[in-house]
Amino acid sequence: MPSNQQIIEEALERIDAGYVFPAKIPAIEAAIGDHLAAGAYEGLDGPALCEAVTAHLQEVCPDKHLRLLWTDEPQSSAPADADGGRAAFLALLRAEGQGIRRVERLEGNVGLIELRRVATAAEGASAIVRGHAAGRAQLRPRTGPAGVPRRIPGGGGDVVQLLLP
Repeated sequence: MPSNQQIIEEALERIDAGYVFPAKIPAIEAAIGDHLAAGAYEGLDGPALCEAVTAHLQEVCPDKHLRLLWTDEPQSSAPADADGGRAAFLALLRAEGQGIRRVERLEGNVGLIELRRVATAAEGASAIVRGHAAGRAQLRPRTGPAGVPRRIPGGGGDVVQLLLP
């Protein structure tokens, strides 16, 4: 079983590799590192360690998604598959209609597309088209200068425009 220090170091590595607010990572690492150096995590069992680390994470960055959870069953820290879960996510999307709950035209010619999960533009758009009145919708990428697909500011995939008759 890994030591508390090893558990914390691996958690910090994962935060460093993938936390959505990279500007907060140095403060997180400093705070948790200070508590670790002060011996705050010595002698704690798994659940108590997770509670303490989570409380310290929340002091620095009050993000409810940022927490350390304990399970009695050991779990691998290696990715489940080579693509980082993309294939599993796409399978889930296919099983749940690409995350689309409903598509309908409301009063006043307003279109409604209710989503449960957000697929990439390519995967989700084809499902929207299939779900709309026998393919009367047209799908085309929105482009910027020189026909280059537009990107969503701050990340995200290609922007797709769905034209409904």
